[in-house]
Amino acid sequence: MKPLATRLAPYEVFFPLAALGTIVAVGLTVPALHGGWTPPAGLSAADWHAHEMLFGQFPAAFAGVMLTALPRWTKGPSMTPAAVVALALLFLAARLAFLFAPDPAWLWSSPIALAGLTAHAGWRIVAAGNRRDFGLLTLLATLAVADGLFLATVRDGDAALALRLALTATVLVATVMGGRIAPALTRHLAEKRGRPRVPPTPRPLEIAVFAATVPALAVWVATPTAPATALGLGLAALLHVARLAGWKGWSTVDRPPFLALHFGYAFLPFGLAAMAVAILRGDVALVDVATHAWGVGTFGLMCAAIMTSVVRRYSGKALTVSRLADAIVGLLLLAAILRLAAAPLALPAGPLWASATVWVAAWSTLVALLTRDRRLPPPANTDASPDADESGEIG
Repeated sequence: MKPLATRLAPYEVFFPLAALGTIVAVGLTVPALHGGWTPPAGLSAADWHAHEMLFGQFPAAFAGVMLTALPRWTKGPSMTPAAVVALALLFLAARLAFLFAPDPAWLWSSPIALAGLTAHAGWRIVAAGNRRDFGLLTLLATLAVADGLFLATVRDGDAALALRLALTATVLVATVMGGRIAPALTRHLAEKRGRPRVPPTPRPLEIAVFAATVPALAVWVATPTAPATALGLGLAALLHVARLAGWKGWSTVDRPPFLALHFGYAFLPFGLAAMAVAILRGDVALVDVATHAWGVGTFGLMCAAIMTSVVRRYSGKALTVSRLADAIVGLLLLAAILRLAAAPLALPAGPLWASATVWVAAWSTLVALLTRDRRLPPPANTDASPDADESGEIG
């Protein structure tokens, strides 16, 4: 086996960062909401929690997937171990700042880390002329801008615009990555079982999904309470449901990690529809339902399912049954249900503690899976390197 310094893959660093980061963030959120812990630099518990989930956990998980896949996307070399560690240290410094920094100036390490990720990925994607991924690059840059906007406005007590912009960027990342990965893995599983392939989504429907979703979310960022915004979000929700139905997720019912991709994506149109109804009714509780349908449901389930898929793929166990992987997605689905149920009840401590406990248990189980299923060394004289992507999970 090669020395660690010559075979370090981005996901081997960023996935643990994402998992441990969210365990700490959610583990401290409920105590913070009830006065048991005070976030640094004068941040409220709610703002601190929103920041760490949107600008901490999600980008770290996405970085692990994207940086691992970049050689495949750009047909270039793998990221050097030194670059992996340097970028990971930027992310780690940002998370430590949001735990301990007494001076708000240290919090700017977070958008700097996102800018570093954007710059590295952008240089590789643009140099390769890979136009297919320019959209993802734009969304990463938007997330970095939103992080800076958050820090510029949060001390005045009005970071809502920045958080809506960040949610929009992450929902669109889920729209892009979900459309690539969920049907690809479903097709791959069907082929291995000798079943008919899932047909690709009709191109007119794909165009319609993005043509409706991008402007609807953009309008929501700018005018979150306008009736026209609700109509746009409702239309986008219907199109996402039609897109999801074509992927035949029910064919993966006996494989929870595969099914979780479809469940996670289903929370996306649910959130769009809930936000539309919340706008029309002026219902704050439904706004909370919508945002956490995306945060706990879409981002939680899809991130965990994709991360599990990548880890299992590189450990040589891509299609084998894993009780740990099954437990992860089952716990995350339960955490999502508990968190969404808490909103109409005015967020009582009981359901919040229950949801947080299950969430922490799920991501702790993912850490256990990461530890157990370490990457196999590439066989000699083969192309079975981390850049390969036979199963389609990150390509």
